[in-house]
Parts: sequence; C-alpha cells; structure tokens
Amino acid sequence: MLVKVSLLVALANTLVSVVSGSPVAETNAQRMARGLPPNPPSQFARGVSPVWAAKRTEPSTRPSTCYPGKIEVRYDFDGHVAGYVRNWENGGISGLNFSGDPLEVKVCKTRSYTDRYDIIATNAVFKPPYYVGAGSGTVAGILATGDRSSVGFSNTPQTPPNAPPTLVNGNYYESAIWSYNSSTKELSPQWINPDGSKPSTVIAYDIRANDLFFVGDISQWNVSGSFASAVHFYLA
Repeated sequence: MLVKVSLLVALANTLVSVVSGSPVAETNAQRMARGLPPNPPSQFARGVSPVWAAKRTEPSTRPSTCYPGKIEVRYDFDGHVAGYVRNWENGGISGLNFSGDPLEVKVCKTRSYTDRYDIIATNAVFKPPYYVGAGSGTVAGILATGDRSSVGFSNTPQTPPNAPPTLVNGNYYESAIWSYNSSTKELSPQWINPDGSKPSTVIAYDIRANDLFFVGDISQWNVSGSFASAVHFYLA
C-alpha cells in the first residue's frame, strides 16, 4: 500500500513539472519589462498581408470607343470629294454643306453589339434628336435589290443595334446602322428590314435636290427619270 501511494505522488509531481514548464504567451508589457522586443503582429506571424488579402475587383464594363470628325462624302464612280454632311438649323443633315460649318460628329462603338457604331452630332444647330441614321416615316421601310425603294438619311433617336425599324413618336428609325473601318475611315450603313433581313444599303446623293438618302438598288432608283449618284461616307 505504501508503494502505491509513493508511485501516485511521484506521478503527480511529474505532471506538475510538465505543466509548469509549458511556454506561456507573454504580453508586450511583460516582454518589455524583461528587456525583450514586443511580439510580432499577428497577421505577419500568419504570413498574411492585409493589403494583398483585400478583395480585388475589375470594372464591369469598358468605356465605349469614340472617334471624332466630320462626315466626308465621296462619289463612288471616281472617289472625288463631293463635300461634307450639312448642319442646317432648318434642313437638318440630309444634304451637303454649302454654308456655315459642316456637321461634326463622334463615331462610337455600341456597347451591346461590337460590329455596329452610333454616329452622334456634336455641334448640331438643329433640334434633337442628335443621332445620325435612317428614317422611313410612318411606314417601316424595306430596301431590296431590283426595287425602287428608299429610306431617308436623317437625325434620329437612338435605337438598338442590329434591330429592325423602331417606332418612335409615330415614325420608324434606325440609328446604330454603321460599321467603321479604322484603317480607311469609311462609314458603311446597313439597314435592317422589318423581317430582320439585311439588304444592300447604298448611300445615294441627288445633286439637283441636294439630298442624301439610302436605296437598295441605285440603278432601279434612276430608271424612272430620277437621278442620284452612289456615294460613300468617310470620317475626316
């Protein structure tokens, strides 16, 4: 019995010595009182930097790409410059400029359809809207090869890209009809028919009426005695 008690006492003493020998974290005040440096910051001890641990975010959208300039009109048959799109208080944009300053614009890539651009007037002396596109009046226009059909070149409200004519205040419009070649700086239109088809879209200029408009077939337009020349637009 005496042997068992002695063993128990020895075991208890061993446990006490182990516990008392375990390291105990000291406060900075205790360490400094002993002449030791303070404890390292806890985040550094874990190897984590609060700066790099912060959540990184990226912008959800990129800013649109825009190109400023004027719309230069060149004849298709020989490439010579006919003039610039006009900026008239009462006549809008559907002709060439012969007095005052021509129309100044910015050509901006649409956010929702990367192959299409909006053209926006930046020095307009006419009343809004200020987008440059096509309008067909109270009936949704249809262009087709072999047909003498047309739609007007005009300032328009903004409409969705790659979409058929949009009815706004009783009239049909398309604004985001443009593609832009940044190498040649040519602006090419693409009218969308009401059924979603993409017809040939030719820019026509009637020099006698000083009128710009769009046709599907310039030859058919000229059959009945009217005369217009095919032209091209360039950002200048």
